[in-house]
Amino acid sequence: MYYTYLKNYSALLILSLLSIGLYSQQIQLLNSDNLRIDGINKMKYCTGNIRILNDGVYIHCDSAAINDAQNTMEGHGNVYIFQPDTFNLRGKMVFFNANTKMARVSGDVVLSDNQMVLNTPFIDYNTLNKSGSYSSGGTILSGSDVLSSEKGYYDSRNKVASFRKNVLLKNPDYTVISDTLQYFTSKKTAYFFGPTTLLSDNNKIECVYGWYNTSLKQSSFSKRAHLYSQTSIVSADSFFYDRGKGIGLAYVDIVLYDTLENFKVYGQNGWYNENSKVAKISEWPMAEKFSEKDTFFVLADTFYYFSDTANRRLEALKNAKILSAEMSGKSDSLYYFTKDSCIVMKNTPYLWNGKSQINGDSIHIQMRENKIHTMHVVENSFVISWHEEDRFDQIAGNRITNFFDNNKLQLVDVDGKAQSIYYSRDNDTGAYSAINKIESGKMAIYLDSNKVSQIKIFPSPNPSGKLYPPKQFSTEDKKLKGFTWLPHLQPVAIDFIERRPVAKNNTENGKN
Repeated sequence: MYYTYLKNYSALLILSLLSIGLYSQQIQLLNSDNLRIDGINKMKYCTGNIRILNDGVYIHCDSAAINDAQNTMEGHGNVYIFQPDTFNLRGKMVFFNANTKMARVSGDVVLSDNQMVLNTPFIDYNTLNKSGSYSSGGTILSGSDVLSSEKGYYDSRNKVASFRKNVLLKNPDYTVISDTLQYFTSKKTAYFFGPTTLLSDNNKIECVYGWYNTSLKQSSFSKRAHLYSQTSIVSADSFFYDRGKGIGLAYVDIVLYDTLENFKVYGQNGWYNENSKVAKISEWPMAEKFSEKDTFFVLADTFYYFSDTANRRLEALKNAKILSAEMSGKSDSLYYFTKDSCIVMKNTPYLWNGKSQINGDSIHIQMRENKIHTMHVVENSFVISWHEEDRFDQIAGNRITNFFDNNKLQLVDVDGKAQSIYYSRDNDTGAYSAINKIESGKMAIYLDSNKVSQIKIFPSPNPSGKLYPPKQFSTEDKKLKGFTWLPHLQPVAIDFIERRPVAKNNTENGKN
């Protein structure tokens, strides 16, 4: 057996002694305190201050065995692999193949560059491609971001890390839990590929695909995403969220579910200001207010929803319509205050309740358990109840207050320029016996099954009343000034149903 032992070995000495032409791909031993050479097996055994070079990559360790025939080396103790200004890799043991440029490092491994620090028990690292992978768990620190997973891959050249299985990203604002995640350390941006959850102090977001920039505090989610807060749940096909500005955008099949008010809003285009608690929803918006016995619907061209706890309300602007089991209506704009269940309709509002129509300059409705309790009609107020053909009971005045019982109109209180026409029937024959036409400053009309049963006239200047036999009631007298009967404009269920998102989304986060 042929062995050579050398002390204080240096790169120049080994070159002169061996007289072997070394190429850049060969492992070069630059320094070792002690060296034993096995010429037959082409092995070098080194101890103490070992420095090795291969294609611009340096390897330091306490002891090493270099196989010149296979162009490989195995090192132990204080392993340090680096390329200046590129990467640093530390561990306890390394096996390096200079032909494939693969370094297998184990034992408290730390890989770092100018963007991140990776800790893992074991890594396979390609010194040519500047990329490494692990499969026994690892953690990356990049600025204020901490990422961990069971499996991972890091590309130092492109500054991108890929993670698989039990992925966790933590920063001061969010915690991200995912199955598959790609992270660009230079951009501080994480991309999600698979079911992902983002958690913060204020909300939770669930998505299947998306990205999150931890530096700009901006994120985007798609393939049906859901945002959960303390009082609401929002879902949409895609979201964009700027946490720094507190602005969120949602697109396609939006469902906003106010869990506090049991209230849902649908739409195709949404905008939300987290600071002012205001949401704007456009493109076929529709809202539903649920109760055990009935559902109340609203639609318009544009919604503004104010979700501040002290002042929760919905503003439905332009071409507003409402619908419930006993009531439908339309107006140019509508305001729904959830705290006191109050609805305000403005600009040519019309309401239909059974065979009755109500209209005026504005209408204020007080709801109880999704049913009408009282209704105030302000200025140019009109109530019409249809009998048959061209026969209508009519009530007009400056201000009309309507009182309901179980969604049925029971009492109409008229204040200012009160007028009424109502048809009386014979109790025995059911035929019309007379028509009453009354004018007064104030009156109260009682109804039964949408038919006038009693009228009280209060003392006022110049009250008048006249009873007409049916045959003597002229066509000109049949309608009060301002009469407009528009049943064809009543909203119908299909107007609202067609604005709901497709059936697969109706069951999300609430009732159908």
